[in-house]
This record gives sequence, structure tokens and C-alpha cells, in this order.
Amino acid sequence: MKKGGKKGNVTLLSFEGKHEVERRVQDSVFTIAATALASELLPPRLREFVRLIERYGGLRIYIPADPSPDHPLAGLIGFDKLRALSAEYAIDGTGLRFVLPKAQRAFDAIRNDRIRTDFSTGKSVRALAAEHHLVERQVARIVADIAY
Repeated sequence: MKKGGKKGNVTLLSFEGKHEVERRVQDSVFTIAATALASELLPPRLREFVRLIERYGGLRIYIPADPSPDHPLAGLIGFDKLRALSAEYAIDGTGLRFVLPKAQRAFDAIRNDRIRTDFSTGKSVRALAAEHHLVERQVARIVADIAY
């Protein structure tokens, strides 16, 4: 972020800096909304672990049989939730390694809902494709039910 200068005790941001801050705020608002929507769309057992899925989805993780409060997963989902996972998945005092599902369908549904909402408020298919890193044809398919 570039600083444009100082005026009194206030640091003024350059034009690029303002857009960067705006984008970061928009991304964090979307992340909060996506997390809430994902919680509704995910299977009940996974709803409480959205952060875990966002960070480690599709990867093999280890759930310890006897977790400690300083375990990396405890920092991500909370120690109580990690203990609940351990109680559910630990076998005979031994931890468990498994591939955590990505829940891609749920996250795609969230993205598609956001695309439909933005399209209905006037954003173009081209702008939405660029924003979501999709091809225009895919965005056109997503909004087809409300566009035509």
C-alpha cells in the first residue's frame, strides 16, 4: 500500500492504496458471508469446521488422540472443537490421519449465489467472470435462469 503523504497526524493513502483497502474490506465481508452460507450448506458434522475446511480441505490431516491447547488445529477451530474431533475420531488412544473433504460443491454454491446477486444488481457477465476467475460462458450459465 502506497502512502500519498501526511497531513497533520493523518496519513493519506494514494489512489491505489484506497482501492486495495476497499478490496480487502470487500473480500473479508465476502469471507464472513461465505462462511455463514457454507455453514448452512455443509453436512451437519462439518458445519462447525468451516475454517478447517477452508484451510486444509483436500489435504490429509492428523487428528491427535490427546490434543494440547497449543496444537495448530486448536488455534484454527478452538481447543474444545479439537477435543470433540479427537473424541469422535481417535481409535484406541491413537490419533487418526485422513483426507479432509474440500466441500467444493458448497463453496461453489456460495460463489454462484453471489454471482447471481451481483448480476441482478447490474454487474456485467464480463466483470463477474474477471472477478471470480471464470470464463464468461460459465458465468452466463450460472445467471441464465435469471437473465433470460
